[in-house]
Amino acid sequence: MNSIGPHQFLALHGDPEPLQQQVEVISRPGVEGVALWKRGRRGIQFGLRSVRDCEDLADAMKTLQRYRQQIDEDPVPLTWNALDMTRQKYLVAVLRVRALGSRGRGGVRKILAGVGGFHAAPGALLECEWELIAIGMQPQQ
Repeated sequence: MNSIGPHQFLALHGDPEPLQQQVEVISRPGVEGVALWKRGRRGIQFGLRSVRDCEDLADAMKTLQRYRQQIDEDPVPLTWNALDMTRQKYLVAVLRVRALGSRGRGGVRKILAGVGGFHAAPGALLECEWELIAIGMQPQQ
């Protein structure tokens, strides 16, 4: 299973970036060596590509609109290749969602003979690029 918040996908390509210690390298001209300044554990932006079947092109466009409504909302759980990232102690905030371009592969495409997926006989395929950032979970009280 793959999902970003309430949105489920047939596939979610790419690798999530968990919270990581951020380090700044400090050096001064004329002084040998460097110093490292720990800046704290933070998320960094990363991208994932989602694939989902839809009933038809109109349903695909509505689904894309629902994805975009997630931008600037509260962080949501991420499930990637059946791995629940809340076990890694983070959620994700959605920064951007775009349908992949119609040139080449991807985007919103009509399909003629879809089988399986979320719909018994899907009529469209929606591929999107998501820009996300990991947000640490608040400790349970």
